[in-house]
Amino acid sequence: MRFRNNIRVLLSSVFCLIFISIGTALSYREIVAYTLSNIGGKKVLLRIEDLQEVASFKVTDQQENIVYWEKIFETGIVTRKFDFGKLPQGYYPYELAIGDEAVRGTFEVTEDSLSILKSDIVALRKERFHCEVIDQELQIRLTSARGNWVELSIRRMGGKELFRNLYEKPGEEFSRQVDLETFEAGKYIVRAKVEGKYFVQDFEVKK
Repeated sequence: MRFRNNIRVLLSSVFCLIFISIGTALSYREIVAYTLSNIGGKKVLLRIEDLQEVASFKVTDQQENIVYWEKIFETGIVTRKFDFGKLPQGYYPYELAIGDEAVRGTFEVTEDSLSILKSDIVALRKERFHCEVIDQELQIRLTSARGNWVELSIRRMGGKELFRNLYEKPGEEFSRQVDLETFEAGKYIVRAKVEGKYFVQDFEVKK
């Protein structure tokens, strides 16, 4: 969603600047800065400075349903513009994650505006979700301290659900293989639900 900035919008923007401490183990630099600002109505600009790691930006509602999620693979100065005009009124937590640390905050959507509220830097638990197709088999790996059960589901991208099952997760590490022999060629989405949190990744089946 593209739109023009104007002087009045810039003067009324809500602006926050947060520094994420990345730690000495990383070689590129010790901090990453980002700005999240209201640029008029319910439109928001996200700008990340000197990004060198994969990042993700997620917005949920109060029931932790994901209303927006994007993984960012670009490096350098990264910008994203969002129009949340279709969201119902209420409070929406957001999270910008870089490596194993993140900034979490909340914005409020009212009838005709959006306000960015307090943000906090937090250390994330090391949660990882990865899947890849090897020899017509989907290899799924999840690392999470959450819960003791994982609900896995697979659906055709833009289509119906094809697979759903519940598995026990006795520790932090979980892995599962799904046979793809009967799946048609195309793109799919796998989703793992653990204690109310969703991990999502897409994959492709080639014949």
